[in-house]
Amino acid sequence: MNQLASLPLGFRAAAVACGVKRDSHRRISGHFMKTLEMKNATAPLSSYAKHVSKEPVVVTIGGRPVAALVPIENADLETVTLSTHPKFLAIIERSRARQKSQGGISSKEMRRRLGLKPSGKGA
Repeated sequence: MNQLASLPLGFRAAAVACGVKRDSHRRISGHFMKTLEMKNATAPLSSYAKHVSKEPVVVTIGGRPVAALVPIENADLETVTLSTHPKFLAIIERSRARQKSQGGISSKEMRRRLGLKPSGKGA
């Protein structure tokens, strides 16, 4: 069955307007993922962004993924910026490695060290 035909009429028209072709959905791990070949991405970015809330769009060059348009939910600009910042990601990786090799402290101990009241759970 044509995946484009299975979309709701309004989204189908928008998908076609955005350059989405009949073969633009690929099955990945049991789910269909919308793909868009870079050379077919001729609509304004705003057109693609309007429809990303329905499903992510993976932009490809020669069938190889190079970028993705994904919806952002429950995040502010700072969160989005930090999630891709190389220095921040390096700090997180160092912390994870130290946690794995040296262990950590319980939330109860952290609250004690910070002089905070114990949480209601198991306190």
